[in-house]
Amino acid sequence: METHQKTQNGPASPAENRAVDTPPDSVRQTIQNADLSTLALLSGRRVPFYLDDQGTVLLNPNRGVSPHRVFLCTIPKSGSYLFGALLEAMGLTRAGIAITMNGFGDRRFATKNELISADRSQKIGIPAQDAVSLIGCGQFAHGQIDCNWAMHQYLRDTKVVFTYRDLRDVLVSHMRWVARSYKGTSSTNEWRDMDDSSEKFLAYLNDIGRDFLLSKCYPVIGWFFHSNTLSVSFERIYGDYGREEQLAAIGQIADYCGASLTRQTAISVLKSTIGVQTFTWSGARSSWKSVWSAEADEFFISLGAREINSLLGYSSSEEDLGNI
Repeated sequence: METHQKTQNGPASPAENRAVDTPPDSVRQTIQNADLSTLALLSGRRVPFYLDDQGTVLLNPNRGVSPHRVFLCTIPKSGSYLFGALLEAMGLTRAGIAITMNGFGDRRFATKNELISADRSQKIGIPAQDAVSLIGCGQFAHGQIDCNWAMHQYLRDTKVVFTYRDLRDVLVSHMRWVARSYKGTSSTNEWRDMDDSSEKFLAYLNDIGRDFLLSKCYPVIGWFFHSNTLSVSFERIYGDYGREEQLAAIGQIADYCGASLTRQTAISVLKSTIGVQTFTWSGARSSWKSVWSAEADEFFISLGAREINSLLGYSSSEEDLGNI
């Protein structure tokens, strides 16, 4: 829409109109400094963005207390939103996106139901390293990015917090989430409405559990062994190993991310986040022991998951099967 000035003596002159239509020098300089490659990736997509004073392209103009950008790389169902709530309580700001290798999901304006039912069609297809560049200092995003040499280089200036969980609990939690969110395959409806049981769990494993473990969980596990990554387990942050370990984990995350945190603040952070409903909360904590069986254990072993679970610090199922 054209903007016109009007003087006391009539319509404004062309020169006066140009003064109104032309942005201030500071705005023009910001646009000139903008990363054109990032702008090109977002061009034509329905993704609102912001430019800071240096021309940095951001999805959230607000920055938190940390001098770093933080990426919360998670094994799926290992507390993405719980750890995100912890970072927010420490003073970091959500960038509002969930990043994977083939793009990011824009979660900034989504409702709870939209977050639960979000699928691939809502993702913005740009390379993971470009999506990470949209996280500003003092901000964080979460997601799953494969652990490989190239990603190590792209994320060398990013603080990576890796969250993990007993893979048996991960599978059970995913089963319950799929059943609740109405995702899945054409076979999923055969077990979706069953009560949680060993039969339902086996049906899930044979339907989508195998692909979920191999394609979604395994590619990110290498971050656990990366020297510049802070790895924190879901069980530790949830308090399974005692209050002191829980508080120590909170302190490690804060120190690593450049956030200042006193013990009393850490206690307050825990009270405001642990057990609080999140977008993917299924109503109760998932436990593999409620649905496990010898057949499930054979499946788990056949995919090499027992060895990986052991490397992550978890015991084998055989030690507990007699007590189930």
